Amino acid sequence: MTLVLALVALVVVRGRASAGSRDDRSSLAVFYFDNLSDDAELDWLETGLTDMLVTNLSQSPTLRVLSTSRLYQLLDELGQRDAPAISAEVVGEVAGRADVATALVGSFVRAGSQLRIQAQLHDPVGGEVLASERVEGDVEEGLFSLVDELTGRIRNRLELQALAEVADHKLEDVTTSSVDACRRPSGTTSRGATTPSTPRHSTRRWARTRPRSTRCRT
Repeated sequence: MTLVLALVALVVVRGRASAGSRDDRSSLAVFYFDNLSDDAELDWLETGLTDMLVTNLSQSPTLRVLSTSRLYQLLDELGQRDAPAISAEVVGEVAGRADVATALVGSFVRAGSQLRIQAQLHDPVGGEVLASERVEGDVEEGLFSLVDELTGRIRNRLELQALAEVADHKLEDVTTSSVDACRRPSGTTSRGATTPSTPRHSTRRWARTRPRSTRCRT
């Protein structure tokens, strides 16, 4: 319940941004998956998994996901459309051109009737692995369930990361950085003079809207 309320708060806060403001949603590019099996019948999953994940992840209001058509275009521009594997350099170049902060790369392998899908969230600039997820199940009957499960895990990772970024503010960002101002009683100036009184109805209106942590006056 706490996570649900936090996600709702995140959407509401970001929804208050003006129409001309920068898009603050978490941005993601889902790259094609590598087929680590010898089964060529599964080659369609290299792009198929990407298509399904992009479709699912795009439903989240807190995520901005690069479309598969744009990914195809960028890889084509870089001469990497038909490359057997996508290098870290290509991932970084695509992410830079698409202005996305996170890259999802992955692979899959089949063992008998079981399919194992591995996915990693990368920082395309530094190459750091931010998170890793793996799902496994029946390739014939449980593929869509696997994709849905993987989608949920990735979305939770990204949304929790976005919430951490929103909450990661210094105290001085939401209140005054003046220690002296914190020492003074509210309603007095630096020389001890009392500030003009505020009508009661105005004080109540301000109290309803001010952040709880804003207790010091500048």
